[in-house]
Amino acid sequence: MAIYHCSISNVSRAKGSTSCATLAYISGEKIHDSRTGKTYSYSRRERVLVVETILPASAPLEYTNAETLWNAIENYETADNARTAKKIQVALPRELELSEQKTIVEEYIRQNLAQEGYCATYAIHDGGIQGNPHAHILVSNRPLNKRGKWMIKNRKDYIRDENGNKIPVVSSMTGKQKVRIRAGKGVEKIWKRVTVEQNKLDSKDFLLRLRKAWADVVNRYLSPSEQIDHRSNVARSIEDIPTIHEGYAARAIEKRGGIAERCEINREIRRENADRRQAQVEIAERQANIERLQKEKREDDRIRADIARRKRKLMSTGWTTSNTAIDNDCQREDNQTADRGDQTTGTRDYVAELLAYRRAEKERERRNDSTE
Repeated sequence: MAIYHCSISNVSRAKGSTSCATLAYISGEKIHDSRTGKTYSYSRRERVLVVETILPASAPLEYTNAETLWNAIENYETADNARTAKKIQVALPRELELSEQKTIVEEYIRQNLAQEGYCATYAIHDGGIQGNPHAHILVSNRPLNKRGKWMIKNRKDYIRDENGNKIPVVSSMTGKQKVRIRAGKGVEKIWKRVTVEQNKLDSKDFLLRLRKAWADVVNRYLSPSEQIDHRSNVARSIEDIPTIHEGYAARAIEKRGGIAERCEINREIRRENADRRQAQVEIAERQANIERLQKEKREDDRIRADIARRKRKLMSTGWTTSNTAIDNDCQREDNQTADRGDQTTGTRDYVAELLAYRRAEKERERRNDSTE
């Protein structure tokens, strides 16, 4: 069964990672980083099935080579704490062939990243002994402009009031607008400014859009019964506790016959979810029984009221309790009805009682006719 997984994280120098090292990891190839002079190579237990680079239309031709592309990105960023790329990892449906999985990944990149100016290299892995096919997508953290040049991530802009006027920075000491003296430019007034993000990949809304887009693309290739959903359990009104990521090491322990803590946690979570669902079914059944009994009681009350109304009508036309034959007949019907009552609910067959009163009414009418 297809599952939804789409995680997005940063390649950050502040955390000791580089784009070239990440490329080596996902591609299974040796990659040389010209900025650091290091060559990266990682042996993998998973098979790398496909490695491709997808570029926006304005990208230089040499960027089709992944090693050239990511070295260009690493050399362009100069800050020691630069975030040079984003990593996107997605689960691929096992129901689909490799060619279809490849089509899904490329469609996702072209529609959501390349058309926004971002460069991406992806690799499809078979999941190794986990049997979990997935794709790694390495995305440049800057888009290219129409001239094929890297764009700025953010810019400064003035904060303005409701009339569109710049807002001054006021000194708390003097109550006047602050100024500064710049060599060759004289006195310059200081205005409030704000940083405006230019890079969509640094926007939470855009990242959420990427998560939803992955589900949308995959679902176009799945049947209605296999659809995946990007929303959380809470957003979908599902009370199940989500399982945790087990990872290769934990599953390898289980494969060898051991018990991995993370796998054991997931088994316990699944048991709790199953118990909760069973309890919800039992509660729903009890509620349905309560509603059924309440409905029967309302129907009983309606029949009782109808019987009482008919009895009052009989008595108003001359029938009294002295008519022992009729009373005894009704009493017999009452007793028989009580014996036939639904033992599980405690209700009586008031329809039979109503029929008995109707027979009594006809008997009275017949007697009246004979005396006349």
